[in-house]
Amino acid sequence: MFVGDGIFKNLVWSAGGVFNRSMLIRFVRTWVLLATSLVFSYSIPAEIKPETLTVETFKDAGPHGILVNSLFSDIAEIYNADTGKFMGQISLGALANSVEIDKKNKLFHVAETYLSRHTRGERTDVVTSYEFETLSAKLEVRIPNKHASGLPHSSYSGMTDDARFMMVNNISPAMSISIVDLKQSQFVGEIATAGCGLVYPVGDRAFLQLCGDGAMQLISLKEDGSEKSRVRSERFFDVEEDPIMEKAVRTGRGWVFTTFKGELFQVSVEGEAIAVKPLFNLDMDDEGWRIGGVEAIAYHAASDILLTLMHQGGEHTHKDPGTEIWVYNLSAKRLMHKMKLENMASAITVSQDDKPLIYSIFVGSVLLDIYDLRSGAKVGSIDNIGVTPTIVQNLQL
Repeated sequence: MFVGDGIFKNLVWSAGGVFNRSMLIRFVRTWVLLATSLVFSYSIPAEIKPETLTVETFKDAGPHGILVNSLFSDIAEIYNADTGKFMGQISLGALANSVEIDKKNKLFHVAETYLSRHTRGERTDVVTSYEFETLSAKLEVRIPNKHASGLPHSSYSGMTDDARFMMVNNISPAMSISIVDLKQSQFVGEIATAGCGLVYPVGDRAFLQLCGDGAMQLISLKEDGSEKSRVRSERFFDVEEDPIMEKAVRTGRGWVFTTFKGELFQVSVEGEAIAVKPLFNLDMDDEGWRIGGVEAIAYHAASDILLTLMHQGGEHTHKDPGTEIWVYNLSAKRLMHKMKLENMASAITVSQDDKPLIYSIFVGSVLLDIYDLRSGAKVGSIDNIGVTPTIVQNLQL
């Protein structure tokens, strides 16, 4: 049977005509001739010039360069927030968190996991160093296969102020820290930190940790990166009544933490002791405002301004996205004003230049909104983020 018989017959009968095979053959011939004439009516170029492939190096993205970390795609993308231009991307291993930006040596350092069968198989954990110019891996250091990961934030790893050592938080489920000598490109060792976790660098040879009993821990390192000493603070927050958020910001006076209910604390190091100083309450009113999000706090150093991402919600809503940013003068301990966001956000960051921009993103969107810190006005958006954004990091080189 002719392939088109049934279809063509239905068409002809539906039009009230009489079907026969000769009519079908003439119909097909006509359309073949017509299609052929259409094809040859267009001129074919005599020569197609081959495309020239080039390789570009990464240039400094300026004071408003940003690095967007992804939750699912194992990619970090770089943008210029002034132009919205995509500058490049770093292909990372699985379970990568924040990127340690080594401006001194022009390297990115990332703790990563690789599985031999992509989602299963033999596991390999490494700290990989990527070059600024090529955004490609320069070297890697094997670390114990236990580095912690979750929704990315900046305290799963940390780097000493002189960029000599990188500290990587581990959960196996025991808590520990892997120390990597970035200068010698070698794994130094693992430090057990039972009951305490995460990394908050202080100086060239020390870091703070949050502890499950409501205290902080300080671990100091020797010149070779091994443990020198450790001390604990007194308990200063109640893990049951009002826990502290692990997301903190570093100021010139120490690390600033907030509790779920908005109590601010400054944690610093004096000699070899931990100093905890209560600051003030975020002055959340009776309308149910709460701080929350993936990265809910940011700090602009030059103006000593603290930014908090706020939403209306009750208890246990500390992960909810925010609809406003509240702006505080940290030294004056007062709320300056409130900014309404055009789109809800789960993370905020502020640039550190003299014309600071606020970057806000929502983990369920590919949109990044940009606001002027001084005026609070929205000044632009990048609406084509190629990854599922989780946090934004400043990339001022």
